[in-house]
Amino acid sequence: MGLTYLGLATNLLIIVYTSDMFGRYYPDLSSLEVFVLVVVLEHVLIGSKLLIDYLVPDVPSSVRISLAREAWLADRRVHINGTATG
Repeated sequence: MGLTYLGLATNLLIIVYTSDMFGRYYPDLSSLEVFVLVVVLEHVLIGSKLLIDYLVPDVPSSVRISLAREAWLADRRVHINGTATG
């Protein structure tokens, strides 16, 4: 997970400092202002990533339901047979 944040910051720095992206639109920006802009953009992107992580579940609901059903069926089989394995 830390690599995600490190990669995000590194890629953003590479894009900003190797391209003339901000220089074309904002030619008056100093190096400090560009750095502050990079830090702000990084925080916006990290916030977006965290929001997406929160909104999109890791396991789809259909898979979660299937796993719960399989666990319930396995529990029923153990109770019906009267033996527990494991």
